[in-house]
Amino acid sequence: MKSLLALWGSLFVLASCSPRIVGYAVVLWPEPGSAFSAGDILPVTETSRIQNTVTVQAAGEAHALDMNRITFFDEKEPAESFSEDFEPWKDTYARSLRTALPVRAMPDRTTTRLYRLRDGEVIKILSRTEEMSNEAGLLGYWYQALTESGITGWVFGRSIELISAGGRPLDASDDQDQLDRLVRDISSSVWRPVYFEDMMRSGQINLDLFSPRYGFFGDLDESSFRIVLPTYQKDFSYQEYQAAGLNAVRFEEEDLTLALRGNERLEVSFLLNDRQRRETFLLIDDDLQEIIQEERDRRRELLEEFLSRGSGLVSTAFGSMELDEGGSLRWEGYQRLVPDILPASFDGRATMEFSLFIAGNLRSRYDGALRLLMQNGLSSAFLYTLTDDGVRFVYIPESSIDDRGVIQTEPATPIVLFFRFYQE
Repeated sequence: MKSLLALWGSLFVLASCSPRIVGYAVVLWPEPGSAFSAGDILPVTETSRIQNTVTVQAAGEAHALDMNRITFFDEKEPAESFSEDFEPWKDTYARSLRTALPVRAMPDRTTTRLYRLRDGEVIKILSRTEEMSNEAGLLGYWYQALTESGITGWVFGRSIELISAGGRPLDASDDQDQLDRLVRDISSSVWRPVYFEDMMRSGQINLDLFSPRYGFFGDLDESSFRIVLPTYQKDFSYQEYQAAGLNAVRFEEEDLTLALRGNERLEVSFLLNDRQRRETFLLIDDDLQEIIQEERDRRRELLEEFLSRGSGLVSTAFGSMELDEGGSLRWEGYQRLVPDILPASFDGRATMEFSLFIAGNLRSRYDGALRLLMQNGLSSAFLYTLTDDGVRFVYIPESSIDDRGVIQTEPATPIVLFFRFYQE
């Protein structure tokens, strides 16, 4: 009986000496060399706000963990629930792709900025929104993330690269979920031809080439893609796909490969007329209709500048033109310009269209450029310089104009037509 009482006494002493559990920690971001993994649930026996640590028990030993790298729960059940939700993301990190990338309080670009990430700064991914958001024309997920300094917030996915714990990019070959996500992200965005960006940067918008109908479009429900460009259109439909390298996916049945470069550049490789072809498309968040309207306004202003100087033009050598408010003209006495400048089929009726642009090396010498569009579909192009009472036209052959409507060179021996404005 005495030995039994002694045993119970020993057990009571041991139990009374065991540390009291004050909560539970879920590991979010293990420290280098840590014995713990992301998602581990550990009993907490002590917290220190001064040192910003918690003490956890594991295998009979006490370990101090940085509070910035764990999340704390008073009870075990909510800790287990959180760990279960965290499971898909426990090994996922991310790297910022630009300087001053904001970490937001909520998954919305208008909410409070909590922190700015440095270019290349690594963060721990905790979760992701279920649906993609449209942020100023960019479609993407918001990721809940933890910074190394302990700030938790939301980062827009278009400006980060997902990586593993070892820093290796998580590309489409890692698993089917990543591959499906890549196809979904590509399909849900509208991609524009790379020349759109060139036109926007130069301010030379060719309305025949710059249109919302041009681009690379995906339809996830129909399992299809479509390329629409000024010179051709091609459709693709697919049933299966497989990884083709870092952020790349291959649709073997259509001989189509899509490769995402960064977050805003898509390279598309495919067969067209039995020849391999590659096109590059971009995400553009600018309002295309607004840009198109600005270009229309620019052309209208140039026409109005002409009309403000007179209702017609007259030349001692090349006849006279009557102008109307829409830019249409009737030209008499033009015959000596046929067929070198004006086609033999020209009947004297044309429309002035300010659709041409001037290369940088010529801009200082001319005020603008225009086409005379004729009713038979033909046209003649001119550079022009406005004078006090008239305008000097220089004829430009089509060989001097590139495929975007930019005049690159002027003739070595230019043909100059001088007209004076008159007002009826």
